[in-house]
Amino acid sequence: MYLSAVLVILVGYRLVRGSTINNEDYDYPNPSFRDITAKSAAAYFDQNFTRNVTTVVGQSAFLNCKVLHLDNKTVSWVRHKDINLLTVGKYTYSADERFVPLNDEKTGEWTLQIKYAQKKDTGAYECQLSTTPPKGVVVYLMVVEPNTTILGGPDLFINIGSTINLTCVLLQSPVPPESIQWTHNNQEINYDSPRGGVSVITEKGETTTSYLLIQRATPTDSGKVSIGVPFPVCLILELYHV
Repeated sequence: MYLSAVLVILVGYRLVRGSTINNEDYDYPNPSFRDITAKSAAAYFDQNFTRNVTTVVGQSAFLNCKVLHLDNKTVSWVRHKDINLLTVGKYTYSADERFVPLNDEKTGEWTLQIKYAQKKDTGAYECQLSTTPPKGVVVYLMVVEPNTTILGGPDLFINIGSTINLTCVLLQSPVPPESIQWTHNNQEINYDSPRGGVSVITEKGETTTSYLLIQRATPTDSGKVSIGVPFPVCLILELYHV
C-alpha cells in the first residue's frame, strides 16, 4: 500500500513538471522550428538585393534594401563619403530634398530615391537598421554622363519646303533615358500642333537614337533646335530659298 502511494506521487510530479516544460527540454517535431522562432524575433536584412546601381545624370536613382521582421526597429539611409544621415524611417533627414524614402510595408522594402542624380552622388550608401549593434548593407551608386550629339550640327542649312530630319544619338549610356524632349527656340515642340507634319521616333537601348521629322519646312522652322538628355545639346537650323 505504501509503495502504491509513492508511485502515484511520482507520476503526479512528472505530469506537473511536464506542463511547465521549457523550450530547451522540448523535442520539437521539426528540428528547424526552434531556429525559425529565434530568427523571427529579430529584424534582419534579406541578402537578395542589387548591390550596384547605375543611372544617368538627370534621372532618378533607386537604391533598395529589404528588412524582414522589422518590429519596432527603424531603417535609415546613410551616405558613406561624408557620414551624412539622409533618411530616417519614412522621413527625409537631409536638407537636400532630392533624397526621398520609399517604403512598401507588405514586402518590407526600403528604397532611397535620389531625384535628378548628379555625378557627385556617385558612391556608397548604407541601409542601416537600428539594432544593437547597428546592422547595415551597402549599395554602390554610379552616376554616368553619356555622350549626346545631334548629327550635322552645330549648323544645318535646309531648303524651304523640304523635310527636316534631325538625329540625336546618345552614346555610353547604360540606362536608356526616361524621356526625350526636343525644343525649338527654347519651347517644347508640340507634335500635335495645328501645323502638322511633326513627329518623333525614338529607339532606346545601349545606344539611344531619337529622330525629329519636320515635313514641308517653312521659314518659321529656323532657329535653335535642342534636346535635353542629359544636358541640352543644340544646333542652329537655318532655312533658305533656292
